[in-house]
Formats: sequence, structure tokens, C-alpha cells
Amino acid sequence: MPRKTGKHVKCFICGKFIYRRKHQLYHKYHYCSRGCYSEARSLIYIGEKAGNFRGGKVPVNCSFCNNILYVPFWKSKQDKIYCNRECQAKGQSKFYSGETASNWQGGDKKIQCNYCGKYFFRQKSCISNKNFCNTKCRCLFNRSRIQVKCYHCGKEFEIWPSQAKLHNYHFCSEDCFYRTNFYGFRIKYKNINFRSGWEANFAKWLDLSGIKWEYEPKGFELNINNKKVKYYPDFYLPEFNCYIEIKGYWRKDAKEKFKEFKIQYKDYNIELFEQNRLKLFGIIKK
Repeated sequence: MPRKTGKHVKCFICGKFIYRRKHQLYHKYHYCSRGCYSEARSLIYIGEKAGNFRGGKVPVNCSFCNNILYVPFWKSKQDKIYCNRECQAKGQSKFYSGETASNWQGGDKKIQCNYCGKYFFRQKSCISNKNFCNTKCRCLFNRSRIQVKCYHCGKEFEIWPSQAKLHNYHFCSEDCFYRTNFYGFRIKYKNINFRSGWEANFAKWLDLSGIKWEYEPKGFELNINNKKVKYYPDFYLPEFNCYIEIKGYWRKDAKEKFKEFKIQYKDYNIELFEQNRLKLFGIIKK
């Protein structure tokens, strides 16, 4: 049998004898278990004996209130040390404000109010296209309206500046907007945009017949299914005090408007010219 080269030693914590081989005897302390090992480390390797000891805690003064506090040696080398969060908040507002702040951009800049003309100071990061010295000037500026011309009739009227940015074309009323519907006009005759070729042919036939006419001169408000809508008859003949409606294809909403007009405005005379009637008068080709 091989000869044993180790010997029995005593556990440093509990005193129990344990066998250790020759290469294990160079340790200063021996332990019989992990529990004894952990307990020994908490007794021996603390403070200056700890492997990561860096000098311990040293006394320093709080950078704001000058109270003495103990901090680790490595922390004592910092520029500013505070005893609590309250001192830290007050100290940062004292030491790191103005030119000493990390995001210092040169200070406030002198600018002019866009409404009253008064000069005031503001941070560079807060300067925009429109600057105001107070909330009152901002509100008064937004309330000031600007003059624009109606795209249809040329009439001047006032709108808000925000409305001017949203739309390229402005209209003084719903009538002007409806008559300048960019998607509804197809034929132009006498500088008037007609919504169909039949309407333009009817206008030419009236001129040849010597009859005065007006194209969509008036809009009538109708109440259909508890909703207010407007109906514009195509022509008005002043000599006959009569309105004319030109129709080729009846949409559902157009048919409802024509029926409701005859019911709600019984005093007005209106005549309907459909395809057969237009052919009879020679307005359109057969």
C-alpha cells in the first residue's frame, strides 16, 4: 500500500481533526466544511485584512452644509460630496448653474416680441419663428385676423392665420366654395364652368333663342332626414320667373333634393329637362 504523506490537523473554527495531504498543508488555516470556511472569512478577512481593502472610510465635509460624514477612501477623491439628497439638490443648483452647467449654450438671447415689440431674454433652445414676451401677447397675436381674397368672387374677408396656412384657396361663403368645386366642372362657356356638356348646350340654345339666363344663382336650404343640405337649380330664367334643372343620370341624393324642393318650396316654379326633352328642342343630338 502506498505510504500516506499527509497528517491530521485541527479545524480552525470547530476544532475537529481532519486529514490533509502534504500539498494542502501550506495553508495557514484549515476547515472541515464550507460552513466553517464562510464563518472564518467573516471573522478574519474584514477591515484592513480584507483582500479588497482600499483604505476604509475617511472623514470628509459635506460640500454644501459642511457637516462631517464618513465615506470610503475612493469616494473621498470626488470633487463634490453630499451628506444627503437634499444637500445634493441644493448643491447642484448652486454649483452647476449658469456658465458652470454642463449644457451651457452661451446664456439667454435678447429677442423682440412679435406682437408688442418689447425686447426680452430667452434661451436659445426655446427660440422659435414666433416669440412672445407673455401669454397675453401670444393670445392677442393669434386672435388678430388677416385679409384674404375669395377665390371665386374676389371679395375680401378675414380669416385666422392658422386657416391661411392650411388651405391654398379661400372662400367667403359655402356658395362660392360649391361653385368652385374643382372636380365637378367639365365645360367652360362664357367664362362660366358648367358641370356637364348638356348644361353648356342648353346655355348656348338660350343665347340663340334670345332668352336671358343665370347659372346656379341661388341655393335653397332643404331638410332631408333631419339634415340640412343645399340645392342649386341649374338655371334661372328671369323673364319667365322659372328655374330649370338639367338631368341625364339621376343619383339618389340628387333625386331626393329635387323632390324635396318641389315639396318645401311650392311657390317656386321649376321645370325638368331630361334627355328626351332636350332632344325634342334640338339642344342635344338625337
